[in-house]
Amino acid sequence: MMEIVLDIETTGVNPCYSKIVSIGILEVGKDTARVWMGDEKEILLILGNYIDSVLRDHSLSDIILIGWRIEDFDIPFLQIRGLLHGIDFTCLDRLKTVDLNTDFCLPVDMHSRDVAFMLGIETASESGASIPLYYATGKKELIKEHNMKDLYMIRDIWLHVKNVWKYRYGEDRL
Repeated sequence: MMEIVLDIETTGVNPCYSKIVSIGILEVGKDTARVWMGDEKEILLILGNYIDSVLRDHSLSDIILIGWRIEDFDIPFLQIRGLLHGIDFTCLDRLKTVDLNTDFCLPVDMHSRDVAFMLGIETASESGASIPLYYATGKKELIKEHNMKDLYMIRDIWLHVKNVWKYRYGEDRL
């Protein structure tokens, strides 16, 4: 099983008007995060190439994407922005996902930082709401640092709740 944490940073919440400025992935077990920044189309192409290489080496049923609001934010945002640039991310709909917010916190809408704090996990010092300001003022290293910290935080939340998730949803959903 290949478990991949996926997190994006954007200039806003509406994919029609906002851009993706950072895409991060972390393969659980390898523990080396990758964060791609730069021109939106270029980083979307890099992600597309990464997904293609993973799909060459693993079957769909062996890949699981893990994130916070991944099903209602990250994946749709990637698909809409990909559509704008002629990049097809419909393959993301066929991958198994664990949305840590939806699968664990609903009906209470909790922030990832609150859950991390509750579990004693280190978080980024600033919330994602700071990303548009960082982008507008050219503070790209702060965006990268934030994305990196989010990846490790999401991974650590997943490692805390993974057994509960298996019990709730069944080993076969992994």
